[in-house]
Amino acid sequence: MNASPRSTPQPRALAFAMTNSLGSATRSKPGPRVSPTESLTSKPCMACSDTAAGAPTGVARLACALGLCAAATTGDTKTLNHGTTLATLVLRGLAIRIGANKPVTTEQRRDLWDAHGVIVDDLASRVLVLNLSAGGDGLGEWLTDARARGVPFYVTLQQLIAMPVVPAVAAEPTVHVCENPAVLRRAAADLGPRSRPLICTEGQPSTAFHRLAAAITANGGRLRYHGDFDWPGIAIANSVIRRHNATPWRLSAGDYLEAVREDADHVKLSGPPQPTPWDPALADAMAAAARAVYEESVADPLMADLR
Repeated sequence: MNASPRSTPQPRALAFAMTNSLGSATRSKPGPRVSPTESLTSKPCMACSDTAAGAPTGVARLACALGLCAAATTGDTKTLNHGTTLATLVLRGLAIRIGANKPVTTEQRRDLWDAHGVIVDDLASRVLVLNLSAGGDGLGEWLTDARARGVPFYVTLQQLIAMPVVPAVAAEPTVHVCENPAVLRRAAADLGPRSRPLICTEGQPSTAFHRLAAAITANGGRLRYHGDFDWPGIAIANSVIRRHNATPWRLSAGDYLEAVREDADHVKLSGPPQPTPWDPALADAMAAAARAVYEESVADPLMADLR
């Protein structure tokens, strides 16, 4: 006799069950509200713990890929993809459970999954690093070796999870952060192993970036952030500064006005204006000039700081 097809619960019922199961990894009983990014990837995925291949009953793996979690709970690897009814309901439920706002951006959705032990894509999530030594087997050794040679090194989220590192920031606590890989590429070309530690978000910061940044600050390091003088770049700056207590790096109104005078591209600002709480005059100056200045065009003073 053939086995009967696996029945699939209605999305709302399934979302409720998954929210309770995933949420039990974050908080097993009522308690104070926590940030969805308070402890990235430190909680196990309870939703698929019993069905993970090779996992003993009731024993959760440290983290689970989103597709595997979906397959283990629904039999379909795509039911938790962004935009599906189930993914929307589960994410809303998880946000409510920990007292967070409804996730509306890719980063917020990624962080909320991550905080509950579900990794959206641990290989595609990466961060570009220059001259950051670290302790730890494997990845820590690779980063230290790359610093000795002054060469850029890509670090994936999978590596950060599988081979945790302790950034060596005791002697040199400041780690600079840039938005564009062209800046890091120039630092590697011009300064090589003489450059101060530099990591790059490559636009919107990834989970891998946030995890490495959190490791830097947890071990006594400080981040200095620089990015594009346009509204999306300012939004990224706000995110990094707020989330990691970073300090702005040449992101003042004076820096912008000097760059505008020297910039010949005359690219117009676009998108909704963003606040610059570290220097309110910067937002005013950008709105008045209505011109974007990209990070690559102001690389000279950044290189001087990295020497």
